[in-house]
Amino acid sequence: MLIVVLCLALGCQVTPRTGPGAAAPRDPALPFGELDASSENRIEALAQFATGVSVQLTEDLDRALPYYQEAVRLDPHNVKHGAELAKLLLARKQIDEAVVLLQDLITQNPDAAEPHFVLGVIHNTREQPAEALAAFELAYRLDPTSIDTVQALLHRYLQDDQTDAAGRLLKRALKVKADKARYWLRLADFCVTTRRQAPSLASVLSDDHIAACLEKGLALADDEEEPTRSDFLARLATLYEQAGDEEQAGRYYEQLAEAKPDDV
Repeated sequence: MLIVVLCLALGCQVTPRTGPGAAAPRDPALPFGELDASSENRIEALAQFATGVSVQLTEDLDRALPYYQEAVRLDPHNVKHGAELAKLLLARKQIDEAVVLLQDLITQNPDAAEPHFVLGVIHNTREQPAEALAAFELAYRLDPTSIDTVQALLHRYLQDDQTDAAGRLLKRALKVKADKARYWLRLADFCVTTRRQAPSLASVLSDDHIAACLEKGLALADDEEEPTRSDFLARLATLYEQAGDEEQAGRYYEQLAEAKPDDV
């Protein structure tokens, strides 16, 4: 029974019971409750990765690394595990191995954004700006809701003096249907800092744009996890105060006082 529950939770293939009204089995060769080879590999990969985490915590990364590598070998479609291993290899200066791993991940998972993002980070460390830019742009096309990719791509544009491209990126990012409060808080901060660095983008990154960004985040935030509603209220109050709109600033300061009276 435990194997069946694990299998269903992981999306594995299980042959159901047959009978009147029952769904046709996907693989009649497998007995009920038995996993196919791919599903067994995925479960074993999870176990190997978990063992690696435990070994890394109790011993060291050198001893944990073989478990991580085996996990990725068993399940090359687990992009999260593969990307984490690539980051560990990068931290250990095993850059060529990390690149090979990422290229294999990209081949196995062409729609996954994270391998391209990590590859862009590696190109940055190698001082290969053109390659880094291409990798970050592809990662962004595949997943425009990744605020880490927005940050990396924005930084690359500004370093390359591509101010207009930076403005277009932030303009697109403001229209993304992201459902994480963290996305909107960080995006608002990017808009503020970019406007300081590139005053020519003031019309694209106006106070109204930044306020709208913060309002979207405020609607998604709560007080149980960061960023909290108070984080958004404080930024909105400061934004309007700096713009000279004391009435709007006062409204947000009042809400902030209600949400977090000890800090006001």
